[in-house]
Amino acid sequence: MAVPSNIYQDVINWALAQQGHEAANGSPVTLPPAQRRALLDLHQLTRPASAIPTEPEIGDTNWVGLLFRYRQANPLTPGSADPHDMAFIDEPVEHSPAPRWACYVSIAESDGPFPGPAGGLDPATGATPSFARKMNAKQYAARCAAEWLMAQNLMPSNGRDVKFPRPTAPARESPGAMEEEGGMSSDSSSPSVSASVSAPSPGGAGGEVGGAGGGATLNPKNTTPPVFFDDVDGDEPRSTQLVSDLCQTLGWSPPSYKLLQEGTSGYWSGYPISDDINYRRFPQNLGYVSNVLGKENAREKIADAVLGELRKMVTKRQATMPKFTPTEDGSYRRLSH
Repeated sequence: MAVPSNIYQDVINWALAQQGHEAANGSPVTLPPAQRRALLDLHQLTRPASAIPTEPEIGDTNWVGLLFRYRQANPLTPGSADPHDMAFIDEPVEHSPAPRWACYVSIAESDGPFPGPAGGLDPATGATPSFARKMNAKQYAARCAAEWLMAQNLMPSNGRDVKFPRPTAPARESPGAMEEEGGMSSDSSSPSVSASVSAPSPGGAGGEVGGAGGGATLNPKNTTPPVFFDDVDGDEPRSTQLVSDLCQTLGWSPPSYKLLQEGTSGYWSGYPISDDINYRRFPQNLGYVSNVLGKENAREKIADAVLGELRKMVTKRQATMPKFTPTEDGSYRRLSH
């Protein structure tokens, strides 16, 4: 739809006035936010298409989440996922007419960041690609790092798993037939890969791998043995409840739990979510779990990780609290540190 020619002329006159002010004063006019935004949008829409940077494809995979799950499942320090093993850095692109972002991620497995010489740079210019949205830049950086890990055979190449499946042991012939629900053969000393996890008996510990009785069958592709939190004493509170209790003690808001089903196999991944600024003290990948059998088991495993950090905070707070001792007259005297 056409616009009246006087609108073009008004815009030209306005632009000439701004240029005249800059020529006379040596600095551009400070524009109101609405005018500045409209001018940048107009410039973005009217400049030649060749001048607009082409953004690389990212796809539908959550590369950032995949990289966090990889770090959690493959910590460089056994038993912990050190956040210093991976770090994202966002950088605004200078001298860009419209806001654009670049992002780099460093992982301990590589000497350089991604995108970088190891992969992800523009093949024509050798420059780091930029994006109009900061999150897209972060996803691209994570994708470059993940694809490099795949190329080094450090991560499965399906864009979903973060650990390679354990090799399957060759089947051992046995005269006894296997029970239908993943039970044991008559040779109880040789459990197969599909040995079941027995359900807990009422009031008992239960949960023994390879025990008699029906149960959930272990997936041979599962790289993390599932943990069954239902096997604890029924009187013992769950980790999710303990997290809520400790958050109340600290005056924090309890986290929620984001849970994602991995295909249709019954395995889940997830991580904690909270807008409470107090959680920024914790490692950024705290509580990321994957390949956990059962939704509630995954939730409890996430809460377990959060619970450990909360207990440290409570211990630290208690150590700084003043201590008192009773005196002979029935009052209390504060102890000096």
